Amino acid sequence: MTAISLTGFKELEAELKRIDKKASTSLGRKVIRKAANIVKDEIKQRVPVGETGNLKRGLKVSVKKRRFGFIAKIGFDTSIAHHAYLVEFGHKIIFKNKKTGKKFYIGKDVPEHPFFTPAWDSKVDDAYKSIENSLREVLQV
Repeated sequence: MTAISLTGFKELEAELKRIDKKASTSLGRKVIRKAANIVKDEIKQRVPVGETGNLKRGLKVSVKKRRFGFIAKIGFDTSIAHHAYLVEFGHKIIFKNKKTGKKFYIGKDVPEHPFFTPAWDSKVDDAYKSIENSLREVLQV
């Protein structure tokens, strides 16, 4: 999963300390989730859809508060889309011989279909802008 974290903004830290702790936590989660959803929406547009649609369905965003700020994780629910990395980076088809237990390569490569990395690269700046704009709006800085 990829993470966006905010640290080191002295003015922001001072303003958030001034605001009620629960309100600042709620605000931080909303701001970070909004930014993460910008990237998530772009990934959803680029994700290849197979027979089941599990890649698109398995895409998730989670936001957690940490001691130093908030972390947004954009990734896949592995119970639904455990194969996301195989699609993103490609793979080789390898079988296991049931009798001997040896693995063997049959000479077939499954090509990569990058969708996560290009989506991240194209929208990460928009996500940071969203964080900046949301905080400026709320804090009137």
